[in-house]
Amino acid sequence: MTSGAVEAWLPKNEDKRLLKQETAGRLLTEWDLEIQRRVLQILENIRPGTPRTIEIPHPLNDAETYAVIELEISSFQEPGYTFDEAVVSIDFGSGRYNAKKQSKDDGSIGSSLQPGGHLEWQLTLRLLISLHPPEQDWERFQDEFSTYAETGYWQKRGQVLRDLVDRGELAESKPGVHKHYAHRAHIAGSLIEGTGIRAMCGVIFVAPQDYASLPLCPECHDRFEELPAL
Repeated sequence: MTSGAVEAWLPKNEDKRLLKQETAGRLLTEWDLEIQRRVLQILENIRPGTPRTIEIPHPLNDAETYAVIELEISSFQEPGYTFDEAVVSIDFGSGRYNAKKQSKDDGSIGSSLQPGGHLEWQLTLRLLISLHPPEQDWERFQDEFSTYAETGYWQKRGQVLRDLVDRGELAESKPGVHKHYAHRAHIAGSLIEGTGIRAMCGVIFVAPQDYASLPLCPECHDRFEELPAL
């Protein structure tokens, strides 16, 4: 067999690129499942007024903590109605620091899974989907998210997650029901990369491709109308 014939059977650069993408995709799916399992652990042990924390490992190294999640649920009672507020804090800590030191893409699988914007957002999104979809129901301040639910919701959500974890399936994202106003400088990146942006009303959402089919968020509309005319 000639050297040319041998080279024809060797992996090409495109083959290596596809293998890298497939491997990274598999690792990220496994990471999503692990995040969901750890969210289940926290829901099964949460009590109102008592914060609980979990550590999220790096997708390439279980021994390295990528982020620490704290969940606290507080119960409130109004005349004829009770509800819970959930507050989630995400501390990326050394994971975010290491991203600055290891930001160079050297073509390896690890370089595509470096801590940073996309990986942080994937963790955040999986966390919010696991706890309380749709993600647009959560309000954000820096790395802290909060939402409200009827009393008893979190126990029911834990049962749903238990079924999903036992089947090895991921909780599905739920699309929002409104289109929102946001700064146009942020919308393009959201459309291309699928990352979340903050709307004028305060919710975090991923800009949809078919936003024209959704009704306008009333709060975004009111805040837009309050802006001074240019």
